[in-house]
Amino acid sequence: MRGAFTALILVLAACGSSHDDEHMQGDPHHYGDSSHGEAGRNGRVNEAAVPVRMTIGDRVVCDGTHPAGIFRDVYELTGLDFIHQGEHPSQPLASGVYAGVAVADFDGDSELDLYFTNIGGPPGYYLTEGRGSLQWQRKILERDMSGQFAAYPGDADGDGDLDILFTPLYLHGGLLSNDGAGRLTSDMWLPGPESMSSTELTAAWFDADADGRLDIVMAGGPEHQGGSTEPNGAPERLLMWDNGYQTTILAAEPNGEAFAVAPADIDNDGDLDLYVVNDFGMMLQPNRLLLNNRVGAFADVSSQSGADVAVWGMGVAVGDVNNDGWLDLYAATMSPEHDRLMINLGDGSFDDATFDWNASSIMVSSGVAWGPAFIDIENDGDLDLYVARGHHPGLMPDVDHNAALQPNVLLVNEGGRFEHDGDASGLSNPAWSRTAVPADLDKNGFMDLVVVNIGAAPNIYMNGCDPDAHWVGITLTNRPQPIGARITVEAGGSVFIREFGSGSEGLGSGGPTSLTIGIGELETVDSLRVQWLTGEVFEAESVEVDRYYSIGRL
Repeated sequence: MRGAFTALILVLAACGSSHDDEHMQGDPHHYGDSSHGEAGRNGRVNEAAVPVRMTIGDRVVCDGTHPAGIFRDVYELTGLDFIHQGEHPSQPLASGVYAGVAVADFDGDSELDLYFTNIGGPPGYYLTEGRGSLQWQRKILERDMSGQFAAYPGDADGDGDLDILFTPLYLHGGLLSNDGAGRLTSDMWLPGPESMSSTELTAAWFDADADGRLDIVMAGGPEHQGGSTEPNGAPERLLMWDNGYQTTILAAEPNGEAFAVAPADIDNDGDLDLYVVNDFGMMLQPNRLLLNNRVGAFADVSSQSGADVAVWGMGVAVGDVNNDGWLDLYAATMSPEHDRLMINLGDGSFDDATFDWNASSIMVSSGVAWGPAFIDIENDGDLDLYVARGHHPGLMPDVDHNAALQPNVLLVNEGGRFEHDGDASGLSNPAWSRTAVPADLDKNGFMDLVVVNIGAAPNIYMNGCDPDAHWVGITLTNRPQPIGARITVEAGGSVFIREFGSGSEGLGSGGPTSLTIGIGELETVDSLRVQWLTGEVFEAESVEVDRYYSIGRL
């Protein structure tokens, strides 16, 4: 590979470890290497002079007192005081639709912080600031930022810390800039066509052209005219970074009322494609799949791929549910439709496997599903599925047989079919929920859930652990840009892939650049590979389990 370099520095945490020296690639204790080819597909430099390094954390020991897959809501113990306000007097149709959360380390203390959006009041912004896991304290923003739908963490300016992309009631979205210590300032409103009168509910970060700087996709709707509840479609558009954001309207009948958009490498060609989930799909525009041609131009392959399901689309989840190396799609909807699980066949087409997999959270004639999320609750290597549910009374008279507070649903992956959990996990409390973001909040190796609810406090669901269910944890630094990076773990003949996304976490939310990959009873990871969108690759062999590995330009 042209211009390649290889380097690795392994820094083992002290805490009694006998491996506190540094090892370079040629050392007999070699664990892996990083390589960088071309600086990016459009030729921009991506800090190639600085080596990618991997830092190894201490082994995490599980005492087994609280079992994996059983969750406890610890909201009252965390210092949070956020109550979502779901009503906005000037936008009655917006009330009860969105409640989002950005989960990320905003203050640089290696603990996860929280930013909750709010419709009828200011956002709830909480930092740990060195106090430790789950020890949050509210921070006051410099100006009134009430009336926000969605929030997504990402490094907008390339300075190494996480900023926030948000969608508001008005205009076309904006950015909050982070000073590196968690202080957010109102940086800029994003440009939008003057002719566009719809509200852009959803957005996502992604590097569309692999130049190392984040671009943005924004998806529109609804456009309700004259107080009518009859919808009109709105276009999706790209904001490509080129010394400022330049707007491009996506082609091919942009007529949907998009509720969620997920950038993901659907065709395994190394760039990020787009899956758009549309409400009123049978009336306006079915869901859309747009394939990237590696330079940020997209081809609509919705109909020929079979991904163009026409449903009351609400939220989206992306993950490899059958561990075949191809990302599958899940669209949440509402009765009388069923949620849809679309299995990626690897040949450009999808199979609607909803009923084969028992994958719908909708119960026959009732149910309104919103933000779904894939999460391996027991670290057995199979992705389970959590679906946030709840109905806005009076907003949709045709479905008012649905209760406002509905039990959220956990679907447990039994290796080819989902089984409804009931309430065995503790995750099914009835609520007016909108989405859930998986994150290992206490760094015990087992993924927890932050669930956001309309008109109420969030749920901070903490998972237990299992000493016999092993895992490897990955934290990607913000250099190289982690969004879109793909993690591949090989262990015991099985291959597990995960992809760091933004916009694919349920509905209107974004998660951290850290995750765990469960491998069950296996005790060694044969190989670990990270591939960034810019073409850089990091590889390591014989990786020890039950530890976190921080990878990037530290």
